[in-house]
Amino acid sequence: MASEEALLEAEMARACRSGDLEIIDSVLDRSQKGRENLYLMTGFYHAIIGKQIEIIKYLSERGAFVDKGGNGRQGFLAINTTSLKLLNTLYDLGWRPNTVSLIYAVHHTDDDDVLRWLLDRGAQPNSWGGGLAMQGAVLANRFEAVDMLLAHGATFGKALHMAAQRPECFEMVKFLVSRGADVNSDGSLGTPLTFACSTANLEAASWLLEHGAVTSSVTSSNKFGRELHLAEARLRSAKELDAGEGSDEVPTRDEQAVSGF
Repeated sequence: MASEEALLEAEMARACRSGDLEIIDSVLDRSQKGRENLYLMTGFYHAIIGKQIEIIKYLSERGAFVDKGGNGRQGFLAINTTSLKLLNTLYDLGWRPNTVSLIYAVHHTDDDDVLRWLLDRGAQPNSWGGGLAMQGAVLANRFEAVDMLLAHGATFGKALHMAAQRPECFEMVKFLVSRGADVNSDGSLGTPLTFACSTANLEAASWLLEHGAVTSSVTSSNKFGRELHLAEARLRSAKELDAGEGSDEVPTRDEQAVSGF
């Protein structure tokens, strides 16, 4: 059987989600001395979920703590609602978005207006977990989001590498390069070409080769030589077809079914 405190907490949660101020006051009046803050915070979270802006303001006036640092549950819940009005309310109460909230927004919503709101209010795309916001936008094929992040100072990091691994991100590979990503950006695991070859993403690999990718990072690693050969053959075939010559070196479907990492 639930305790009286648990029952009151559940009652508070329902009231704050629905915006029932009378019940909210009743719960606070019935709370034990020193326990009011428990109900205030429970109510605050559920008022955010229910997008009850006036209740949020009321609970704040009654003493509900506003997480001003930006890393906590309040901001994440608000971002989930995608309500700019609610986000503005929390901002007016002292909450400040940061890189963590920006990463959360990229990975948990597809709302570019929310992303723009966070960036315009100081969320930095590179400071914490550098590159995670950009990588999230890239892997979700959110082109406008990528442009917004770049406009606010985001670096490419390993975004092109991540896109090159995935056939569904081929258009994003081209988009990133058009925005200035380096096709030969090297890292501990290689270049974008290395990543494309690692998953036998021959379309991306041949495109990268056509646009200046060097093969040394693949050949020096003694890995993915077969995939590189197939990508080079694919590129030659495409050039020969464009020239009207045809080619006998088009990789078969079986040849493309090679293993990754």
